[in-house]
Amino acid sequence: YGLGFSSPTGVLCEGNTNYLLEASAPILFAAHMNANHRFSAELDGTFVVYGAHAITLTETEGVTLTPWLTTSAVGYLMDPTTGKQLDASKTTYTAGAIAEKGDTQLVWIPSSASFLSQVNTNYAANGNFDLFLQALNHLSGVASNSIAIPARVMESPALAASPAQFIVLGVILVLILPVATAAIGIGIWYVRKKR
Repeated sequence: YGLGFSSPTGVLCEGNTNYLLEASAPILFAAHMNANHRFSAELDGTFVVYGAHAITLTETEGVTLTPWLTTSAVGYLMDPTTGKQLDASKTTYTAGAIAEKGDTQLVWIPSSASFLSQVNTNYAANGNFDLFLQALNHLSGVASNSIAIPARVMESPALAASPAQFIVLGVILVLILPVATAAIGIGIWYVRKKR
């Protein structure tokens, strides 16, 4: 369908600090969404790209290719092992594409890491999960949100106790409570025995 890898080893990075979500992590950024495609009209919010590869679009007969998610004009590719830029030039890279041929539609988002719960919750405000569901709806040709109701992650905080609290609770629950229960039981038994 005319889609391919820009570099087999390079990781896509954003050079414009206005789109970075962490200053020290250029691989984590808010992508530009192509507003001219009808798919974008169905979506709300921002898609957060994390650890993606760049996509190339090659004209193919009968296939309509749309760069759907992109970097800014100063995007670049980085070698993940060395952390160095692969080439000196900076340009707009495609981070997500749509290919259409007749009734066939293909949506390519080149990073499964963008759908990690931590990325979706902490940086995308559940936008990446919502976008994935919207992509399924778009591909199936059904009305918005008819495939699935977007799930919300419910996190419960872990119970934490300081060392002092741990000692106090341990003494109460392991020593005082059992000894008090035994003493009350012995007292009741002794009173009944004397009757």
